Amino acid sequence: MKLQFSEADEHFRHEIASWLADNLDGEFAPLRFRGGPGDEHMFPEERKHWERRMAAGGWTCIGWPEEFGGRAASIEQQVIFHEEYARAGGPGRMGHIGEGLAGPTIIAFGTDEQKARLLPGIRAGTELWCQGYSEPAAGSDLAAVKTRARLDAATGRWLISGQKVWTSLAHESDWCFVIARTDPDSVGHAGLGFFLVRLRQPGITVRPIEQMTGTSEFNEVFFDEAVCEPGDMLGKPGEGWKIGMALLGFERGVSTLGQQMLFQNELDEIVRIARENGAGKDPDIRQRIADAWIGLRVMRYSAMRMLSGGADGSLAREAMSYKLYWAIWHRNLGKLAMDVLGPEAEIAESAPYGLSRLQSLFLFTRADTIYGGTNQIQRNIYIRVCKQFFSICCVATSTIKNRSIIGNCCTIFASYYLAYVFVNLLCLSSSSRFASTNRPYRFVSQHDFSKIFSRKVEQRFYDLRSYHFVLFSSFSLFEYFANAENWS
Repeated sequence: MKLQFSEADEHFRHEIASWLADNLDGEFAPLRFRGGPGDEHMFPEERKHWERRMAAGGWTCIGWPEEFGGRAASIEQQVIFHEEYARAGGPGRMGHIGEGLAGPTIIAFGTDEQKARLLPGIRAGTELWCQGYSEPAAGSDLAAVKTRARLDAATGRWLISGQKVWTSLAHESDWCFVIARTDPDSVGHAGLGFFLVRLRQPGITVRPIEQMTGTSEFNEVFFDEAVCEPGDMLGKPGEGWKIGMALLGFERGVSTLGQQMLFQNELDEIVRIARENGAGKDPDIRQRIADAWIGLRVMRYSAMRMLSGGADGSLAREAMSYKLYWAIWHRNLGKLAMDVLGPEAEIAESAPYGLSRLQSLFLFTRADTIYGGTNQIQRNIYIRVCKQFFSICCVATSTIKNRSIIGNCCTIFASYYLAYVFVNLLCLSSSSRFASTNRPYRFVSQHDFSKIFSRKVEQRFYDLRSYHFVLFSSFSLFEYFANAENWS
């Protein structure tokens, strides 16, 4: 795990920190700490101007290859950029979907003509993008999309009809990348295409969705024979699923540590208010603040391990559990914020609401466990991985010739984890009984369980278990079973 940065990396840190200090001033000073989650509606035009200022300074798309206008920054330098940007209070990025999702996908799958035509606008901050994935009946189950793309043989254009929903910043964007069904008889992952669609055209209607915060960052987007030019399809018909999944791989990367710095800013604000209004004198509040601080450190070190995956810059497999962990942590932080503010924080005038920063935080975090893949879907994925792992162990025990040594090792390894998981499931399933007494459930530690199972086996397989320790223990993947309603 990489816990330190090189001298060159620290020089890079000083460079970006100095630039931000010099530029987040004057006309841009009001943007500090604005435009983040729950606050995206604020200062849209000013933040567009800020995107262009960053581009002029060479601070957009820093991870892109130099041939496409980037800096070819290393993983470490990209981490530093996101950390310093959040620490300085940089505003929510209007161009983050283009820079972090559309751009890398075009670089990976686009033609030379598409790269030359589309990437400069993203790099310059002059063309903004949004994501057209979710539909009313296809959210977490993305393969159920019903939006259709029909090829007009006379013009070679694709005509797109359907509806997308929860489309962030569509009302401010110029382009939308859309997954649509090119084969009307196809189902599931087959028969999908990946389209790059201009939003400013007849046949497209963008309708804001008012959230419980009183703001409208999300949108519905309706396509009625909207035109996609022949050169604006990425890949070939039928490759939409492959490209769409590759795009999602860019979504959980180096920005995670910048996200954690935003979380740190929120926690600092909660601590400040707790000191000012006396809430910090409550031992329960103090304990929850300490738990939040510890959880944030766990998140950081796990992310550093995740980003230390391979020499090619790819993410380690632990990355797939990151979203579940931070979503639960952040949702709990929102609850903590309201308890620190006190009962009066639950009262507000009628819409449009004049919410404080922490009130908006609480309301917005209710969605953390839903968007980007619901917690239920995430857990289903992990369970499948666990089943695959156990199946591999079982196959190994039946096929390896020297079963007395290697086969038995696999059996012990698998048995250890199945037993460990089920012991903790029992603890979790009974935890709701203690809710009224504020007694938290307690996981059986790997140390205690190993002594029960066998100290010798625990020592022998310590290195082999390192990855699964993260998967099963650190991220508490089986917290799902702690809620009684999930058993009904």
